[in-house]
Amino acid sequence: METLIVQSGIKHGRIAELTRANGERLSIGRSYDNDLVLTDIHVAPRQVAFFRDEAGWHMQVLDTTNPVFLNDRKVGGDTTPLVHCGDTVTVGRTRLSLYSAQRSVEKTRKLRLANWLSRDSGNGFLPVLVLLVFALADFGLTFAESSTSLNWGEPAYGQLMAVVIAVLWAGIWALVGRIIRHQPHFGLQLMAAASVMLLTTVLVLGAEYLAYPFHSVRVSELFAWGASFLLFALLFYLNLTIATQLLNARAVAIAMSALIITVLYAFTEFGNSEDEQMALWPEYSTTLAPPVLPLPRGASADDYFARLRQQVDTLAEGR
Repeated sequence: METLIVQSGIKHGRIAELTRANGERLSIGRSYDNDLVLTDIHVAPRQVAFFRDEAGWHMQVLDTTNPVFLNDRKVGGDTTPLVHCGDTVTVGRTRLSLYSAQRSVEKTRKLRLANWLSRDSGNGFLPVLVLLVFALADFGLTFAESSTSLNWGEPAYGQLMAVVIAVLWAGIWALVGRIIRHQPHFGLQLMAAASVMLLTTVLVLGAEYLAYPFHSVRVSELFAWGASFLLFALLFYLNLTIATQLLNARAVAIAMSALIITVLYAFTEFGNSEDEQMALWPEYSTTLAPPVLPLPRGASADDYFARLRQQVDTLAEGR
């Protein structure tokens, strides 16, 4: 190992502090005349020193107030063990990694959200605008699909709760990013939550329409569960990509989504099995056409009930 490099403060997603030995010796401690100055109160003013001879780089312990460990093995003050690339030195609450200048580095990874991350510099106008637009679109779809009158109160209350949940969700992941990477990116987290919120409404409401051509609610239920799995996986993937530096964020997101969907599905099925004689969902037929999206067959609810009322009146007149 020609040149010794000491790495300190390493954490995923943060910039590590690297100290390169300029000559044949490198000192570490809390004193400001060291080559590498540490702030850990458990580190002595002059803690360890590295020196080079014909055999390579050696470590010398200068203070034994707290034990010094090389690769988790205690090193005494009267020994000068040889160190190699990849070794770790631990003293107090500080952990140092030793590397050589010839050590190969990992392959550069492509950051898919690089453009968005570079633009997210504290401007909150765009995230709030995206949240409001998506919330209004979500509210319009929900109201058009489920409301039979101009009663805006209940849909508006539900949409307000969805917005609050999206903001809280984005805030939690922004806090995670602040802790792990010192980069909260709250705006990006908010846009990700708003986008998935709108997709959830589109797919979950769209799943209900599968009951009409297949004449079975079970088909729409299975589609809704599958869509929920994909949406959770997408949301977790975006959250993890923005807030962390995980190498396998996609696999972690899929695993988290699968766990949540499995637990929710188990609770749902257990609740339904408690009362098997009562059907909680109606079985649809092609008599009625679904709302919003017209299908070739079936009549609207207003036309159907108008004809039904006419038949009742006809029967009443016949009596």
